[in-house]
Amino acid sequence: MVSHLGEIYSVTCALLWAIAVIFLRTASASVPAVELNVLKNVVGLFLFAGSFVVVGWDEFHNLTAEKLGLLSLSALLGITVADTFFLKALNLLGASRTAVVDCLYSPFVIVLSVFFLDESLRWGHLAGFILIIGGVLLATASTHFDRLPTGVLWKGLGYGALAMFLMASGVILSKPILADTSPLAVSAWRLMVGFLGCVAWILVSGRTKQSIRVFRGPLPWVSIFLGASLGSWLSLLVWMAGFKYTEASTASILNQTSIIFIIILAALFLREPIGWRRATGVFLGFAGVAAIFLLP
Repeated sequence: MVSHLGEIYSVTCALLWAIAVIFLRTASASVPAVELNVLKNVVGLFLFAGSFVVVGWDEFHNLTAEKLGLLSLSALLGITVADTFFLKALNLLGASRTAVVDCLYSPFVIVLSVFFLDESLRWGHLAGFILIIGGVLLATASTHFDRLPTGVLWKGLGYGALAMFLMASGVILSKPILADTSPLAVSAWRLMVGFLGCVAWILVSGRTKQSIRVFRGPLPWVSIFLGASLGSWLSLLVWMAGFKYTEASTASILNQTSIIFIIILAALFLREPIGWRRATGVFLGFAGVAAIFLLP
């Protein structure tokens, strides 16, 4: 079981992120993406600060100036910009359509890891990738997809695709540093820089007054707190641990199961029906997870 520690972390991350997405989707209905990104990162930072009070600050001892620089670039790409674009896509497309765009994440990571991390592909990777992506696409296909205005559709798809590419790029930058560094320290530093990047974005873009109005207005704090605590703290930490203990390509494929979890959670807690298409997609998704664990 210990030999699959990275895979276990990656699947756990997918489940935690799926729960977070449900709450963030609710919050995004009344809070713009940039401001929602700031709020969720603030909550995450407070939780990370509490974590370091418990475990101590020695977790940062291996982070050199060079590593901090690379992690900062990773955070600006993968949190400041990518998370904002993801929330924009989530608001424009809705959860199920955004889930389809999420399928681009693991292919981006796999391609980048082969080119920049010299990772190789196993048969288990390929089989798992095909099964999971097939399951996700089947489960999230919508018969009402064409009802979305064309302009909104393409705008949302553009934001979503860019978010996945930037998120994958951030992962590839972070992966080598995780070899001898605490995932807790890496996650906390990335979140802090990502938060500062969001604040700078607000100041530079000239939306300061708009943001202040949003922050002073009524906010869905329950959804924000639960979405942030799971999405910007716990899942981020487990996400980094997954990439530390297994190959980037393996972790990225297993991360894709979050969409399968979203469908299951929506059925259980939002009473959304599961037809044959979604049921088959869920089966294929978990068959893909089994393939990655079991096939050579």
